[in-house]
Amino acid sequence: MDQNRVREYLLESDCEWIPFKMNTPHSSHVGGVWERKIGTVRSILSFLFLKSGSQLDDEAFRTLMIEIECIINSRPLTTANLCSPDAPVPLTPNHLLTMKPKERKKWTKPERNIQKGDVVISKETDTTRNQWPLARVIDTYPSKDDKVRTVKLLMADGERDSQGRRKRPPSILDRPIHKLVLLVPTQDKCLLQKTRDVPDEEPTRTTTLTK
Repeated sequence: MDQNRVREYLLESDCEWIPFKMNTPHSSHVGGVWERKIGTVRSILSFLFLKSGSQLDDEAFRTLMIEIECIINSRPLTTANLCSPDAPVPLTPNHLLTMKPKERKKWTKPERNIQKGDVVISKETDTTRNQWPLARVIDTYPSKDDKVRTVKLLMADGERDSQGRRKRPPSILDRPIHKLVLLVPTQDKCLLQKTRDVPDEEPTRTTTLTK
């Protein structure tokens, strides 16, 4: 590429030209840092064009590129203490560009561990939201820090025959906790069972009149 010719053309259009050294063709590994970013942008664009490429106008494409820019610039510059809620927020290029801190929106405080006996909703990817199945936790797998991130579920599909019997036996599946919605904790189940067994009020007596 003739950089002098490109520079003259850009200067005629009042565009600033910064001279740089081009990599040798077929040697993308030389610029691995920015080539990795290019691959990220390309993968997002390929997915979007596959879904709605014919409906993307100039304004929507410009908005998309700005969103991709924000995503890439939100990547941390370090890999230290990324999973610790007590560690400071990792430094990102957006911090340097906007000079504003970015607050952590989740995992800011300890939460209750999923326990054996909890009733949950499993967010299955092959079903719609209104068809997510119910399941019961039958076992948990605590990590070294005593946090439960994976559980074993007893799940039934809910389909029954004309006589009200299940068509298929329940399934036993392992699922991560971020794919679960806690519906009835095991403590609430015990309290509900106790409430059903012991009535709050004494039952009233009814008198039957006979003639």
